[in-house]
Amino acid sequence: MTALRAFEAVSRTGSVTAAARDLAVTHSAVSHQTRKLENDLSVGLLTRLGRRVTQRPAGEELGRGLASGFGTIAGAVRSAVQRQEPEEVVVSCTGTFLLHWLIPRLYRFKAVRP
Repeated sequence: MTALRAFEAVSRTGSVTAAARDLAVTHSAVSHQTRKLENDLSVGLLTRLGRRVTQRPAGEELGRGLASGFGTIAGAVRSAVQRQEPEEVVVSCTGTFLLHWLIPRLYRFKAVRP
């Protein structure tokens, strides 16, 4: 998964350095992960010319697929977070505090945070 994330970032940004910046890792880490992915898949995804990289046809196809897949995952996560049930608040306090301070203010709290 790490190698796929690294390659998607390179594909999206067009640069190993920019991908490293996006992922908050080193240039070397991204470079190692993209090479590992190429070795694991037994296919060349990038052409390296000094510090520049260009995508090969297989890399372009994989990059589009990964962008789509990660976009779908991000959407599913957003949807799950938005559907989250409201959390229950549990308060423990003395009876005097409850009667004289908390209960008189609860209606205002419920109005602001239903």
